[in-house]
Amino acid sequence: MIFPFGNHYKRPVDQLYQAIAESMMEPSVTRERHTFLCYWKDDPNDVTGHMELAFRAMKTNRELYKKLSKAEKRGDIPPDLNGEALVAAALEAKIVDAAEAESLQACEALRITAVAVDQFAPETLRRKPKEAR
Repeated sequence: MIFPFGNHYKRPVDQLYQAIAESMMEPSVTRERHTFLCYWKDDPNDVTGHMELAFRAMKTNRELYKKLSKAEKRGDIPPDLNGEALVAAALEAKIVDAAEAESLQACEALRITAVAVDQFAPETLRRKPKEAR
């Protein structure tokens, strides 16, 4: 296409980009249309499955995470916890009950696995002692 008098069009506004991103972060028709051909196995140990399972678990437990966020702001639980420590602190502070803690524990395990993207084995990252000269 040739634009002899310049490129006369307006870029989409940031609100449009934000709306598209938000629609992709919710289980919706838009997200389904973009991901329906993506293969993933319904198994948390499978590479293709743990990201989707973590996404769904986070959406399912959204209200629990809101409760935890409010508890952190009030000072009921420390703000720097995650995983088992977060669940234990929330249970001890009576922010969640046993059933919610179990659901939160499973969600945290999936979430931590999903964000642990280091490709290297831990032993390759350790510093080797310097050899004596």
